[in-house]
Amino acid sequence: MPVFLTFIISWIVSLVLIFLSEISLLQHDFSDGTVLCRDVLISWIIALVFAIGRAVKGRTAFQLLPESEFRSTSADESYKQYPGGPANRFNAGTADEGHLYLFPDSLVFHPHTKAAHRADVTIKYSNIADVKPSILNSIIVNTRDEKSHRFAVDNKHQWVSDIKARIG
Repeated sequence: MPVFLTFIISWIVSLVLIFLSEISLLQHDFSDGTVLCRDVLISWIIALVFAIGRAVKGRTAFQLLPESEFRSTSADESYKQYPGGPANRFNAGTADEGHLYLFPDSLVFHPHTKAAHRADVTIKYSNIADVKPSILNSIIVNTRDEKSHRFAVDNKHQWVSDIKARIG
């Protein structure tokens, strides 16, 4: 059913139900226009919420990637020799899922997907100016070239101390 038609039908139904409930329960005199305006507004809101809910039914906020979009496991296996763990990297309002690793000379974020804009992010320890815990479970890594990287990790205080130990 088209969204517009869903909206109109749900608006009429909600408006009728509101009028019937007020007539039977509250015995309102509808000569006052404010009650009528309020009822029409409430019915519009109910209809709009219902129509939007029907329009997005079956859709998800996150699109699942096909198996072919994931990186090969051979690359992931070579990373596992280094300490690290699951992490999300926040960048320009988006979050990339992946793993954060402590390589001997750098901090490396390895995203799960192989899309072109999701390449590994490598931050040399010599370029890290500061690392500090942030709100909830995130850490912020500030670099000498004035860039800031935010990662959500488990046990943020351990990550901060491990990175600080490597930057000297």
